[in-house]
Amino acid sequence: MNSDYRYRLICKEIEDCILHRKKEFYIYPFGAVGAEVKNIMNNSYGITEKGIIDNKLACFNDRVLKISELREEDMSDETTILISSGDGKLMLDLVKSLPPFLEPSQVSFALNNIWEETVTDNMSFDIFYKH
Repeated sequence: MNSDYRYRLICKEIEDCILHRKKEFYIYPFGAVGAEVKNIMNNSYGITEKGIIDNKLACFNDRVLKISELREEDMSDETTILISSGDGKLMLDLVKSLPPFLEPSQVSFALNNIWEETVTDNMSFDIFYKH
């Protein structure tokens, strides 16, 4: 994927979240796309993420959460988990790993086009997300 196109997709998703009154963001996971999301969020929009979630990185950095450490009280109507991956299969796995207290409105996809390509017309977020 072209880096300019990826940049525009990430900006569009951040802007959509802001327009839907999302002001607090957790970036999940924190690989190459997650690092790009953080950079855009911090430098272009002046938003500091509420936290970073990455199960592997959490083993090396105590400021990073494992998804299992996210608590219901960490979330509000203004908070979203921004799934930051460029791999459709990984996105499915990440959605399946989300805690049951999260509402679909609390989850966004930094590269929404990949999520839309991954799920077919007869599938929905709810199929993958276990409450």
